[in-house]
Amino acid sequence: MVSHAKDDNIKLSGALPCGGLSFAEDNRVVLVNPVTGAFQSIEMYPPRHRLLIQPTVRAVAGADAFFVSQYFERTVTLRWREEEWSEQNLLLPEEFTRSDAIDLVAYSGGIFYAMEFFGFTHTVDTRAPPPWRLTRLRAPSILEQYSPICRYRYLRNSHLLESEGKVMFVGPVLTPDEPLCPKTIRGFEVYKLDLERSRWVKVKRLADDRALFVSQQSSFSVRASETPGCRGNCIYFVSEFDETYIQDTWGVYSMEEQKVLFQGPVGGSPGKYKAARWFFPRVGASPVRTNCANSGKKRNFQML
Repeated sequence: MVSHAKDDNIKLSGALPCGGLSFAEDNRVVLVNPVTGAFQSIEMYPPRHRLLIQPTVRAVAGADAFFVSQYFERTVTLRWREEEWSEQNLLLPEEFTRSDAIDLVAYSGGIFYAMEFFGFTHTVDTRAPPPWRLTRLRAPSILEQYSPICRYRYLRNSHLLESEGKVMFVGPVLTPDEPLCPKTIRGFEVYKLDLERSRWVKVKRLADDRALFVSQQSSFSVRASETPGCRGNCIYFVSEFDETYIQDTWGVYSMEEQKVLFQGPVGGSPGKYKAARWFFPRVGASPVRTNCANSGKKRNFQML
């Protein structure tokens, strides 16, 4: 599904795995079910003066949850819905600094995997009794293997998700013909987290008929044979490199052929839409501990 809202105070941010679409509005997130029209507004952090750096709010891939990183207070808060929305201030490791805002989050088997902007990965084990702790893994930064786009020294436009119990990192690779920050996707690098050896392992082929759908704050894995129109061992992507660009693009990258099979403007016309996300439409919310992207048999996906 796509969005062409003109109000700069309301921005499409992500999509929850069970069909709730999230829109950021100042210090709140508005969740909307596009099938039923139901919505809910949730305060993510107290109102702040506009001159202060706003906290970073990130939707979780695989759970109805958000991570909120507050720079000045050096706090990270987990907002998570099981039966009702709850809030947990996480205990932080000593090495976690004010600049270590959480950028990417995925959920798998009762554990949240949170990657900060400089590529280090932390976990929150919800199987343990509260208060929950943000714990840094021994795995090195993903930036030791993956080079961020546009020569940045921190993550940009990357994705973290769960696929058949494995945590996957997906980072874009851009075409070299516009070195000042091109908008065209050339391909992707994919890594999976090896917890036993505390390392990231490069993936050359997706296992078991899998395909990945990646977009900002809404990424998931599906079985291609259970998803009409989907091709296995491919990455279906939405590119959104900078808010100043007049268009977003979407396309399909084949890991087997190592090339982009298709790439074009979202909605068919350049500049028609400001943002786009992949999501699964749902009539009702399923339990948060169920991975909605992997439940059932035949399923249809849409772009938001």
